[in-house]
Amino acid sequence: MLYVTGASAQQISVFFTPILNEIAVKPGQSIDLQYRLNNNGDPAIIKLRILPFEPEGNSGNIKIISSLQSPIEFSLQHQEIQLEKPFFLQSSTSKQFNLNIAIPEYASGKDYYFGLVAETQPPPLQEGAVSLRSKTSVISKILLMVTKDGSLEIKPQINLFEVVPTHKINLFGMNVNLIDSLKPIPVVLSLDNIGNNLIKARGEIILRGPFWQSKSIDFKPKTILARSQRQTKIEFPGKLIGNYRLSANLSFGEGTPTVFASTSLTVLPVKITIFLFTIISLLLLYIRLMHKRYYTSID
Repeated sequence: MLYVTGASAQQISVFFTPILNEIAVKPGQSIDLQYRLNNNGDPAIIKLRILPFEPEGNSGNIKIISSLQSPIEFSLQHQEIQLEKPFFLQSSTSKQFNLNIAIPEYASGKDYYFGLVAETQPPPLQEGAVSLRSKTSVISKILLMVTKDGSLEIKPQINLFEVVPTHKINLFGMNVNLIDSLKPIPVVLSLDNIGNNLIKARGEIILRGPFWQSKSIDFKPKTILARSQRQTKIEFPGKLIGNYRLSANLSFGEGTPTVFASTSLTVLPVKITIFLFTIISLLLLYIRLMHKRYYTSID
């Protein structure tokens, strides 16, 4: 039989300031980044680590790599705390420190992605107590662009730009995509970064239709890491009808290439359209049967 003499739960609220640093640097240089680690929850035992990460999927997610194998060197400048060594942080307090990053001369010119990770560790419990506490982690991203001559490789390309149809029907053996005029128009744009440095995409999506109609939506700036893909979903307001042309115009900063893509779409009242298609199909079938019956009676 298990006897429980007590239980405890811990409120974790630890976070970094800032949560992101983007730095372009040359081999042989060293830089200092200033951080503040805040604890707005219960007292916690924390360990700071530097771990690399890589992009995962096409939604902007990342995958943390469990071991640090990189020519880049890191050191923490603080009297009380060090990397990989646990320390105690009281509630409603913070620790301010500098992180030194040294880039050796032999470092390759490309992007390096790291996370300054704070892991909270449950403190030891008294005998017989049950803990509801678990290890949690928070991360501040470091996007390091190592360039030997100060230039960055910006190589974007749009590999998908399409409208997601509201309905798909088969009309006389042909697949027809329908966009409902009463619903928002969903658009998918997928952008590839085939270069060795991160890119920041910005621009606009423009919808042009009959009678010189024109609507545009800003493409909010998005960071796409090197050798990765990012997919974005955008919605245009509905209540449209007719043939439209959709175009994307994206830029990546001054002196960088601009990429374009376009597609066409037809917006119709779907229920009415399906009803008309059904009536036309039945009418054509009726005519065909009557035509066949006519020639059968002649024979």
